[in-house]
Amino acid sequence: MNITGTELHEKTTVLFRQRRQPAAVKPGDGRRLLEKPGFRRILVMVMAALAVAALLVMPRMNRLQEMEGALPVAQSTRQVIFQQDTRYVPNPFMGAVAPAKYRTRYVEGTLVVAGYTWREIEAEKGNIDFSEVEEQNNFRYWIEEHQNQYMLMLVMDYPTLSREITEAHIDIPLWMYEALKEEAAADYSRRLEEARRLGNQEDVREAERALQLIRNDRQVIRQFNATFADTADIPGVGTFYRWKMDLPDGGVEYRGGFSPNYASPLLMAYHHQALEAVAERYDNDKTYAIVMGSLGHWGEMHTHFIQQAGAAGRYPVKEIASQYEEKYAEVFQQTLVSVRYPRQVVLDHHFGLHNHAFGSAVDTYQYHQNWYENGYVDHYTGDTHPAMPDFWKTAPSGGEFLYTGDQRFLTNAYIDATIQMARDTHLTWLNEAFFYMDNETRVNQEKLFSHIGYRFMIRQAAHSDRVTAGNTLTVQSTWSNEGTAPFYEDWPIVLRLQTPAGETVAEAVVSERVRTLFPQMVETHETRLEVPEDLTPGTYGLWVGIVNPETGEAPVRLTVKEVPQRNNLVYVGEVTVTRRSALAEMFKMLN
Repeated sequence: MNITGTELHEKTTVLFRQRRQPAAVKPGDGRRLLEKPGFRRILVMVMAALAVAALLVMPRMNRLQEMEGALPVAQSTRQVIFQQDTRYVPNPFMGAVAPAKYRTRYVEGTLVVAGYTWREIEAEKGNIDFSEVEEQNNFRYWIEEHQNQYMLMLVMDYPTLSREITEAHIDIPLWMYEALKEEAAADYSRRLEEARRLGNQEDVREAERALQLIRNDRQVIRQFNATFADTADIPGVGTFYRWKMDLPDGGVEYRGGFSPNYASPLLMAYHHQALEAVAERYDNDKTYAIVMGSLGHWGEMHTHFIQQAGAAGRYPVKEIASQYEEKYAEVFQQTLVSVRYPRQVVLDHHFGLHNHAFGSAVDTYQYHQNWYENGYVDHYTGDTHPAMPDFWKTAPSGGEFLYTGDQRFLTNAYIDATIQMARDTHLTWLNEAFFYMDNETRVNQEKLFSHIGYRFMIRQAAHSDRVTAGNTLTVQSTWSNEGTAPFYEDWPIVLRLQTPAGETVAEAVVSERVRTLFPQMVETHETRLEVPEDLTPGTYGLWVGIVNPETGEAPVRLTVKEVPQRNNLVYVGEVTVTRRSALAEMFKMLN
């Protein structure tokens, strides 16, 4: 029903001009009056008329107050500009990675890395035991006592600092080595039989020679060391190798080991069983990343120390290698996997990339970055691998220095270029340098880590300093990522209204996914915080932070300074909550 202003005036005039003999008020009369037909409607019209009158009169009253020098009663807007903290801020899933086998750090952090050889965890066939390697790598100390996260690499070939290479340098289990010999002997015996049947004397000689090397492998190893040869190949089994390395300081070191025949179906089957056991133990929230190992020297996806074509221990072709790679994708469902080189498995499963030669301009720009941006042809196998220029938007870019003991990339002469390299490759984490450090390289390493990874800051915020309980408080905030990489968890930015004691009484989401705030991006958000109707009037604080939705806590420290912080929440400002007016309460009661 539509009522004109004249009709409203007439009805209210009639209502107030009616005069009746006063009567005694009895309990319940007010409730019965409200329940009478039409009375509630008339009362609402009266209140509406009063509200309209108030709206007409208030501006005049405010102008009168200003003319008389009175202070305005309206709320004001509070604006805050935040200052960036450029120091290194250790945060989850990023920064400095310490070697787990030492209980020391050069740079504070939340990640540690360990490497296991297959031989260490399965010395006895079928009995996979992690207790000894976890003790050697201080697993309980780092993970359970200091709440760090683990990074792990499983390798089958770890080159050792040694001139003499023996069975002690075999990094697959010795029972696996013997099984490879049996498999190879059976294979070459079949070849010999077939060659004799066909009368192919060249194939007969090749098979006979292979069988002799397999059956006399100990003698082959002794001859390899006696002659100081580069390699000793055991057909179908693998290759012993030795490599002379010229060091940057002018010194020389010898490394060597044994590279197994990765194409062996038997090796692949037993490796997959071992990897399943690794996943059963470490595919959980205690582990941040698995660095894909298994193939190549140090698990670094190359066999650079074995140069001759046709050697049993050469790096496998894509058809073989991809089966190892896909096994990682199959068994690690919760934990990030990081791979040295671009591979199809990286694209298919959103894996990260790991630069094993960080610091070197040639290795990083000419190879690592060029290959992931444009794709490349593997000169070991001739296989083509795809480009993935945006891999870092969905999974981390990590790495380690070219040589663990080579700290030249942290000297004053190199540090600016090293920091730029971290920016160019969107680095999230890096194994810290810890050998031969001096004051110069220690200071510069801290400087390097003050740039890498995500570095979120709130730049500015604006909000009203007063709000009525039951109303909405609007907060505008501007955010940026001053680091080199995104954040890879689906965590939101959350705004909280808290009591002075830290109790949250209201909260709202500023941004659903902070992971979309990429490096050097700036975003502005308008957030509407609903203040509870029954909130006690008083002074409250606005706090903001990046929150883990599973725990409700804020583990990420924002890179701002000279502002109060509480449990990694940053103080935005003070808000006074006032009580709802009597008029608003009456409307609420009537509705």
